[in-house]
Order: sequence, then C-alpha cells, then structure tokens
Amino acid sequence: MRRWFVLLASALTPLFAFAQTELAEWNGTSGGQLGQRVVGAGDLDRDGTPDFALGERDSIRVISGRTRASLHTFVAPQPGRGFGKVFEFGDCNGDGWPDLIASAPGTSTFGPDSGTVWVISGRNLQPLLVLHGTTPTERFGETLVLLGDVTLDGREDFAVSSPGWNSATGRVRVFSGSNGTTLLEIAGTQPYRRFGEVMASVGNVAGDARRELGVALRATAYLSDEIEVWSLESNTLLHTLITPQFRSFGCVGDANSDGLDDMILLPHGPGTYPTFRLLYGGGGIQGAVASDTIGQPAFELGFSGLADYDGDGLAQEILVGVNDEYLSAPGEVRIYRGLQRIGTIYDATNSLNDAFGQSLAPVGDLDGNGSVEFVVGAPNASEVLHSYGDGRAVLLSAVTPAPVEYCTAKPNGLGCVPNLSHTGSASLTGASSLTIAVDGVLNRKSGLCLWGPNRQELPFEGGYLCVAAPFRRGSLANSGGSAAGDDCTGRLQFQFSAPTLWLHGVNVGDLLRAQFWYRDPLHVDGTGVGLSSAFEIRIGW
Repeated sequence: MRRWFVLLASALTPLFAFAQTELAEWNGTSGGQLGQRVVGAGDLDRDGTPDFALGERDSIRVISGRTRASLHTFVAPQPGRGFGKVFEFGDCNGDGWPDLIASAPGTSTFGPDSGTVWVISGRNLQPLLVLHGTTPTERFGETLVLLGDVTLDGREDFAVSSPGWNSATGRVRVFSGSNGTTLLEIAGTQPYRRFGEVMASVGNVAGDARRELGVALRATAYLSDEIEVWSLESNTLLHTLITPQFRSFGCVGDANSDGLDDMILLPHGPGTYPTFRLLYGGGGIQGAVASDTIGQPAFELGFSGLADYDGDGLAQEILVGVNDEYLSAPGEVRIYRGLQRIGTIYDATNSLNDAFGQSLAPVGDLDGNGSVEFVVGAPNASEVLHSYGDGRAVLLSAVTPAPVEYCTAKPNGLGCVPNLSHTGSASLTGASSLTIAVDGVLNRKSGLCLWGPNRQELPFEGGYLCVAAPFRRGSLANSGGSAAGDDCTGRLQFQFSAPTLWLHGVNVGDLLRAQFWYRDPLHVDGTGVGLSSAFEIRIGW
C-alpha cells in the first residue's frame, strides 16, 4: 500500500468528516497502460457484488468486486489497433448478464483505420456481434455510448462514432444490441470537424423519458467547439451548444433536482478555465460554472456521475480527475458536492507524469457500508525503473471502516469486564484522528496501549494477548477514577493521530491492532495484569 494525500477545503466549507481508504491496487507491465479506461461492469460472476474492468493496451481485465481477483481478461482479436481504450458493459442479448462492447478503431478490415466493434457475451465469453467500419480512415469505434433500451425490446442499444468518415466530416450510427441492425444514422455536414470524435449520453435533458445523445463537432480556425444534442426518439436535433474548447463531456445525473438530467463539460485548461461546467437540462440548457479553476495544465480529465461517496444516503457527489501535463504537478481527483469542492485526493506516488485521474468510475457499494467505492486509473505510471506507461489502477473508498473489536477481555480483580470504545477515524492527513478507550478498569492504576500490525489471540497472564510482535507501546498513563478506595471507575485512552502514524511508518490502507494493558494487583491469579479486548483498525487518508 502507498501513502495517499488529501487536501480539504477551507474551514468554512463543509468537509468530509472521515478519512478515505485504498482497498486494492493493480499494476500493469511492459508499457501496457493499465487504467487507460476503468468501467463498472455489473455483476459478471453473479455473486451479488458489482464487478469492474480495467483497460490496458490490447486487453481488458475484469476484476471481482468481492474478492479483487481477476475474473477474466479479454484479449484483442487484432493487437495494436486500440483495443482496451474504448469499452462498456450492457446486456445486449437479454440473458441478464452484462456483455462487453469494445472497439478497436485502428483495424483494417475495409482499409486502414476502418475500425471494428465487438459485442462479447458476459455469460460464456463468446462473440455475439461483430460490426465494421466501411471506409478507410473513418475510425469506426473511436467512441461508443450505451443508450439503454432504445427499441423497447429489453436489450441494451448503443451508438458508435466514425469521426474520420467522409473527409473527417464524421458520422454516428445507433445499433440494436440484440442483432446489430442500424437503427439510426446521424451524419455530420461540415468537413474536418470530426463529428462524433467526442460523444456521450447526456441523459434525459428534454424531459421525454428517453436518453438523448450529445455529439461534438470540433473547432476549426473559424468555428468554436459545438455539442449537438439529438433526440433518439424523434431523430431530431434538440439543441446546439457553442462552447469553449473542451476535452470531454457527459451526463452526471440530476444535479439540481429539477427532474432532468444535467451535463458536465470538462475543458482543456489550464489557467482560468473552470474545472468543469454543469449544463442544466431543459429547453435552454443553462450553464453553471464551478467556483475554482484547474490551476495546472490538464492532459485529460475524467469524471463520474452523481453517487453517494460519503455514505450519507444522498447521491450528490461528483468526482473530477485532473491529471498532469508537461510535468507540472501530480494528478488528483477532486470531490464536489454540486459546484463546491469539498475534498481533493492526490496521487499516492506524487508522480508528475503518471496521468492519475485520467480515468475513474464508480463501482458500487462493495462492502455494504452505504458508500460507493470507485476506481481511479493512472495509465502512465511506471512500476519498473526506466519503464514508462505500465499503468496502475486503485480501488478507493471514501469512508474508513469503524474499528472492529476482537479477542476476549480479562475480568479484573473486582469482577468488572473492561469495555472498549472509540471516537473518530484514523487518518494520515489529519482529516480526523481516532481515539480508543477502555472503561471499567481499576481506578488509579497505570496502564498503556499496545499496538502493531499483527493479530493473535494467545492465552497470557490469565487473559489473552491480542497483538502479536512486533508491536509499539503507548505512553504510560494513570487510569484516574475515584480518589479513594478500589472500584472500576478507571479509564485509559490512546489517540492514533496523524503524527503518531507517520512517525511509525504506517501507510493508508494498513491494518493495525490495539489492546490495553493495566495493573491489577487485586486479581486472585496473582499476575497483577489486566487485559482488555482489542480493536482492528483500518487506516485512511
């Protein structure tokens, strides 16, 4: 595990009251750029927990959300043609299993860069559909977008772009997921504007209960970037948005609670460009600009739709990845509630060129704690000296689990059983600190906290030793309590502060175990030792 860094907004801004935790990490090899795309894949192994996929050059790894093990790797039918960069999962054949829809725009079935899209069964891994571009250089499959059930046959339908078609005029075709029939074709009308180079579902911005499709036209020397919003129900152009230059856009959900989905627009940066724009759904599609700026040259920005990342029961947070360009600053993932930034997750490696945040995706509530876990890709990360672009992906949680009690406490000489409690959570950044305490110990007796990375339940001095070597000892403290006589009013506590954790080399994601020892001269076993039960503690940001 690596150390992760979070910079929270000012004290006047509502903040997460918890740390954040790395749950798992995967590393690529040999310039494969693992994490160039990350996608939630649904429940592919039917174990009740959502799974996810990591794209890399010429392959797509599917990872179990429950075990974090690899379930399957889809390998490019034609290597070196872009497979692994553009893919989604949806049920195209109606069998209840998510199917893989993936493209390779550089294939050459009908000439160089004509492009291919495959639909592969998530149930038996067999090809369901193979679709091809029809002309050289059209780059069929440059982008593809899930559209839901356009034909109302219970199957996932999807759109595929060909931005190089017809002298880079570009076109978009909508396909039936069940049989590959072309349902709709939208052709660009202006050469060299690469209609469809960027494309996304923009949700239901028109209020017709169907998803709309947003298609970009790229700027020329005389024309700005534009986004055309098309109705798939009526095959009509609903809106044309003339915008500042942007890298990508998409649907975030209903950010302003008006019943219509809203769009997010991610600009190039740097400087005074906003981190993003929210374009609210409806007849005018009004824009609202975030209050802070990118502040660094941005290579490519990733984003997620609205989800409940903080576990408060409300799906109202957005993740925006801002990764580096020109070796200017490490990449980061910013956490927004509406237009207000409430937290920033910095790259654990502090690398200047690993593209951390270029791709990110919500996965689902994998551990049942009420918050959505998410995957972040860093496709340019290097794990081996002198290599470049091996890639890395991390599974993160925005909520640190509460300490878990284990082992058995030893009743003291007066028959009282020590009781553990805790407040806060363990954070390496000072977002919060964890205090553990034990009540019901003998009054006015000295004691300390014993803690370390290893767990055991070993019979010891009439009780159990719950922390295995190597371990650390906290400072000796007095239990206090009643000033006279012997009773069980004593209390000991220990704080896991950020400086304490850093000083002892603890990393984000580490597990620690902690137990209290104290003097007990009243116990009939004559050992003079009192022992509490123990906590297992996960360390967060």
